[in-house]
Amino acid sequence: MKISVPLLVSLCLIVASSRAQYNSSKTNRVEVSGYIKDLQWMRMEHRPALSTYTQLLHQRLNTLWRIGQGWSARAEFRTRYFYGSDVERQPSFAEALQREQEGEKLLLQPVVRDESVLHINTERLYLEYNNEVMNLRAGRQRINWGMNISWNPNDIFNTYNLLDFDFEERPGRDAVRWQYSIDEQTGVECALASGKSRPTGAMKLHTHLRTYDLQLLAGIYDGRASIGFGWAGNIYDVGFKGEAQWYNGTMLRDQSLNISTEFDYMTSSGWYFLLSGLYNRNGKNSPLPATAFASIGLQPENPMPGRWNVLGSVSKDIHPFIGFTVSLIHAPGAALTALSPSLRFSYIDNLDFDLIVQAFSWQEADHQRFSETLFFRARYSF
Repeated sequence: MKISVPLLVSLCLIVASSRAQYNSSKTNRVEVSGYIKDLQWMRMEHRPALSTYTQLLHQRLNTLWRIGQGWSARAEFRTRYFYGSDVERQPSFAEALQREQEGEKLLLQPVVRDESVLHINTERLYLEYNNEVMNLRAGRQRINWGMNISWNPNDIFNTYNLLDFDFEERPGRDAVRWQYSIDEQTGVECALASGKSRPTGAMKLHTHLRTYDLQLLAGIYDGRASIGFGWAGNIYDVGFKGEAQWYNGTMLRDQSLNISTEFDYMTSSGWYFLLSGLYNRNGKNSPLPATAFASIGLQPENPMPGRWNVLGSVSKDIHPFIGFTVSLIHAPGAALTALSPSLRFSYIDNLDFDLIVQAFSWQEADHQRFSETLFFRARYSF
């Protein structure tokens, strides 16, 4: 079973057109925003020594049509042009850019060459109705049920790779979502999304108890029953969040359990600290190859390749125009480590620069392997 995006788009146009007839020209308003980015990176590997260079030109266009009487429509497109060594070294580079979990393939690849790929994808495409107590959205959208900043076991609809810093908006999904507010602190949310073979459907109840936000969810993911629980609050001045998600087993797959807890704290001088841990029942507790880094977040029931995982991060704005972040991810049983320091600079409005390093360590054939990637990114927003 699949939710057909083309059908939803047609429905969007029909409803939007009919609604527009009852609204004045002042009510109908189209908003356009987006950005242009230039991302360049150099990767260095050891044993054997290898150096590669790749460039990405990236443009995102976001459009929002406020139709009136609570109706709106949104369409967002991402265009990326890759050129360089990574494209040449990976014969399936163009195929890897396609995300099956989105649903229908609303994309174009007009250029696929040995050294370059041009990829245009529809990231958001939905019709939305909103009033004081209800929200209804149909089409390609982001359904975010996570409460943590890092790992989100409760986010069964839209998983993502923590290491993919250049995808701030996160992936979308072809789905229908309904939200209803019972009161100011309590509400219910239901969602049904298309899948590669089977749809994913779930319901979430969220409320507030004393000083904590709580949520309980249950549903079906890829034919497997799943239930989850999440919380967000504080222990004195320290933020305390957590999520847990369980999937039942089948004849072909073991049951899954993911538990993540998180603490964060900001000092009066502006230092921000984050510490998070993740237990993945199906994760490996033995050394894994470097390819394991690419599988991070690809499946909600298996968010990390390692069984036990820890993440630590510290950040601070050292000047009104300059800030830095240092993050570390470590899976001890899988012998995987990722270190990522970054420096950001923003002196002119809408123009940002980032210098980012990602250093990886893994074990292979009784040898410790290392690789480092240096990124430089310039972004202009409009």
